[in-house]
Amino acid sequence: MQKTKSNSNEYGNKVVGIIIPIYNVEKYLRECLESILHQTYKNLEILLINDGSTDSSLQIAKEYAQKDSRITIIDKENGGQANARNAGIEFFSGELVAITKESTKDADSLHSYQIIGENLYQIHTIYSLKSSLEIPIIDYLQFVDSDDYIELDCVEQCVKRMRGVDVLWFDFQRKYEGNLNYDSAKKPTPLTKYGFCEECKITPAALFTQSKLVERKWYAFTWQGMLDFRFLQAISLKFANVPLEEDHHFWLLLLAQSQCIFIFPQKLYFYRIHPHSMTNYGGKTGLKNIPKQLQCYLKDFCGNPMLLHKYCRAGSAATMLGDIFRQMESGKIEPQTCAILKQNILNRLCMLAMNLESFQADPMGFLPLLAKIKPYAKEQKIGAYALLHQSLEYQLGLATLSSFKSISNFLKSFGVIYRVLQRYKKLKNIENANSLQDYWDFKESEHLKKHLSFRIGRKLTKLCFD
Repeated sequence: MQKTKSNSNEYGNKVVGIIIPIYNVEKYLRECLESILHQTYKNLEILLINDGSTDSSLQIAKEYAQKDSRITIIDKENGGQANARNAGIEFFSGELVAITKESTKDADSLHSYQIIGENLYQIHTIYSLKSSLEIPIIDYLQFVDSDDYIELDCVEQCVKRMRGVDVLWFDFQRKYEGNLNYDSAKKPTPLTKYGFCEECKITPAALFTQSKLVERKWYAFTWQGMLDFRFLQAISLKFANVPLEEDHHFWLLLLAQSQCIFIFPQKLYFYRIHPHSMTNYGGKTGLKNIPKQLQCYLKDFCGNPMLLHKYCRAGSAATMLGDIFRQMESGKIEPQTCAILKQNILNRLCMLAMNLESFQADPMGFLPLLAKIKPYAKEQKIGAYALLHQSLEYQLGLATLSSFKSISNFLKSFGVIYRVLQRYKKLKNIENANSLQDYWDFKESEHLKKHLSFRIGRKLTKLCFD
């Protein structure tokens, strides 16, 4: 495949793959693509993945692909961002095999390709200006969300610093739109919270140590960096099929298995936050914030979006913890890094995962994952958070609140409350409040007492049992 030369002979032969998942972003897509196509670094392979958009996003993507041979479009069924990103990783890895579907008549029109054999990502068509679909061999990989955009020298600045580096982490700037009125300057970015002010190379152990010092618990910055693609292939990492926080799962495993991380505290990415973002800063978990593919599970949680969200979070934590345990056992994570992870990240994941037993239903089948997690929880003395969630006060209050969400829930509430009381009888030997102080997660469990569910439940138990 013919490659465009960069401005610099020193690093210009490196090919950078950029994966951009697209879903109903017709309002923002042009600005995103303009920022990519006009990068000062030209040696790019741009992969646009239309994830079942119902607006004009695909047509806009085709418009740009007709003008630039560096663009390839994958048009697929909606499967979520993680699914789209994995399709992109497999495309660049040469795992997706496609053939010509139809010939083109005009020089400016796009060639169409279809998948041969098993089509796990439900890809309809692959579009390219090229008459034969060649899988590019890339050196580095970057993710960009289709409603965001990047500085024009973003790729060049990163490539300059990628020699001998597995992962580069740069900073970003928030852009609020619509009725979201926040002062971006007052909300520090994760990189700022870590206290990194200068460029430096660090090890995973050093990063996780700093994470503990600044009490940083999550690593969700998929679009905040560049990574060595051969390193990614070597560790066979993809985004997990979990309902929430798949980006945290990906980056935690990526960083933990790396050898060298480059910290680049420059704001190269513009992160747009608008009312329709996958993540906004309203702080509420309502029906509109539940992804479409998860809404079918609401019936299992009395139509309560907050309860479904908590369940998904617990299940995602259990999945993540299980994957990390496997990598630790296989020796892919350095012992020093493992020890530091246990002190902060793993214990918190365990705390969330153990909460799975407090839910009345397990529609996604996460409970079997606890078989391997419970011994770790016992060893680290983790469980206060889950025990308080399972308490009569919390469960009774939760059932009462859910009953007010609909007439159907109200009619079901009597049965739910009965089951809560029956379950409470079985858990009467649950550890008392004083012993909870000995648990690692005691402080976290104390926060639950401020929840409305617990406060209402406590008043009800006093009325019923005092």
